[in-house]
Formats: sequence, C-alpha cells, structure tokens
Amino acid sequence: MKITDEWIIIWDKLRNRWEFIWYSIEIDPKKQYIKNIVLISQKHHNIHTISDNKENTKKFLEELNKFLPLIWEFPQSFWEKASRKMKL
Repeated sequence: MKITDEWIIIWDKLRNRWEFIWYSIEIDPKKQYIKNIVLISQKHHNIHTISDNKENTKKFLEELNKFLPLIWEFPQSFWEKASRKMKL
C-alpha cells in the first residue's frame, strides 16, 4: 500500500487519489483488527480487504489521513453489506 502525489496504490489497484473525498475503515468487532479500507468518492466507493501486518496498515492510514478525512459511517445498502460479508 502506498500513496504518491497522484495515486493511491493498494495491492494491484492504482487509483487517482484526487477522485476520493473520504475514507472509512471496517474493524472486526471481536478481534479489533482492520478488515477493510473503503475509499469513497461522490459517486462510488472502493473496498479493499487488508491482509497486511498492523504496522504497514497503520503507516498507510497515517499517510491516507493527511489527504482524506476519515468517516466512521457511510451509507450502504443491505445488498452491499451482505455481498461484502459473503466475500470475506
């Protein structure tokens, strides 16, 4: 995971960092680890499941927080939530 002047790179996904306006994280309520990072634009959101160590994830979120504000809740339909849980 990396942030450059123009891109947010998560695994093999390259996204223009200026298209996003917020980000959110999803945390496992029992184990308290980050499961997903959600990048949110005006028209859509991208969900990335995290499979990295805590230190790398923490560094990435600190960097991401410099450019995008964190929101804890964002609107999702029942089907979006259900399909993501099925993928996990």
